[in-house]
Amino acid sequence: MNSRKIERLDSGVLIPGGAQGLQIRDRRAPQPKVGAGIGGWFQLELVDRRGRLTWEHQQHNLFLDSGLDRIGQSSGYLGYMLNAQDISRCAVGVGSADPDVSDTALVSELARTATLVPGAVDEHRRVAAGVYELERSFQFGFDQANGNLTEIGFAWGAGPGNLWMRELIRDPGGNPITLTKTDDFILRAKYTLRFTLSPVTPTAGSFAVAGWGLLNGTFMFRGGGAGPLNNGNTDYRAFREAAAGIGVVGLASSVAASTDYASTQHLGTVSSIRDSSSQVSAFTSGSWQRSVDCTFGVSQSNGVISTIGLHGAGVTNNSNSQPGFFFLVDEEDRQEKDSEHILTIERIIGVTWGRS
Repeated sequence: MNSRKIERLDSGVLIPGGAQGLQIRDRRAPQPKVGAGIGGWFQLELVDRRGRLTWEHQQHNLFLDSGLDRIGQSSGYLGYMLNAQDISRCAVGVGSADPDVSDTALVSELARTATLVPGAVDEHRRVAAGVYELERSFQFGFDQANGNLTEIGFAWGAGPGNLWMRELIRDPGGNPITLTKTDDFILRAKYTLRFTLSPVTPTAGSFAVAGWGLLNGTFMFRGGGAGPLNNGNTDYRAFREAAAGIGVVGLASSVAASTDYASTQHLGTVSSIRDSSSQVSAFTSGSWQRSVDCTFGVSQSNGVISTIGLHGAGVTNNSNSQPGFFFLVDEEDRQEKDSEHILTIERIIGVTWGRS
C-alpha cells in the first residue's frame, strides 16, 4: 500500500498531502470599512432688469483637497446633517489657470457673496439610500461682480480661501468661456453638494477581539425612515462625527440590528461610550480617513453582544439608541460580556472619503 503524506492547514483540519483544489481556512472577511464619495455641480443664470432669464448654464466641478480636508477637521463639524453653514459663500473671479486639486483659492477673485436668491429655500434631501444633497442659491446684484468672469468657487466661509471647489466656466464641450456680467444683470449661482455613503446594504466583515477571537458578521450604514425628506440624522450624522473625530458614541447591545436601511429600530437599553472612552485616530490632511476604537467598562453592555455600532440619533439610552452605522455579529460568533471584563473593540469602524 502506498503511503500518503498528511499536512495540517491553519484550521487544524487534516487532509491528504498533495490534494488539489481543497483549502480550508478560518472565515476572515475584511474589517469594517465605510466611506463617502463627495462631489457637486453648479448652475449659473443671468437675469435682466425686467426679470427675464437671458442665459443659463450647468456643469460639474473639481472638488478640492481643501474641501476633503474640511470633512476631517473638527472645526468642519457643523451639524448632524448637511446644512446652510456647509455652503455659505459663492465666489467668482477672472483667473484662467486650469483648476487643480491643490488649489485653495480662486486665482483672481473678483467678488464673493453670502446673499441668497430672494425667496429661495435651501433644499436638503435624501435622493436614494445614503445619498444626501444640499442645494443653495446665491445672488450677485446689479452692482456686484461686474466684469469678464472666468472662474467660480463655493466656500464654507469668507475669503479668500475656504473653498470646497474651484472650476473654470466652460461650454458643453469642456472649453473655458468668459461670462460677461454688467450692471444690467443679476448673476444667480446655485450649488448642489452631494454625499454618497456606503455601504447601505449588509456587507461581510470581521474583526478580532482579544479573548474572543475572530468575530464575523455584516456591517452597513442605516438611514432610518423612508422617503426623500429624511434629514440624515442617523447615517450621515454617524459618518460626519466619525470623520471629524468629535461627538463619537459607541454602542454595544444584545439586540440584533435590523438590516433594513429604512428601519427606525432602536437597540434597547444600551451603555453608550462617549468621547472619554472612545479613541479616534488623528487626522492628517490629505489622508481622508480615520478609525475609531471603543472600550466598554466592567459595568457596561453586559450580556451577549449581538450588535456593535456608532450612535445615529437622539440620546443613547433606553428607547433612543438608533445606530447610524453598525456591525451585526453572526449568531454563531456572538459572545457574552460580563462584569468581570472590559471589552475593547479596536477599529470598530474605518472611515474613508474622497471625490465621487
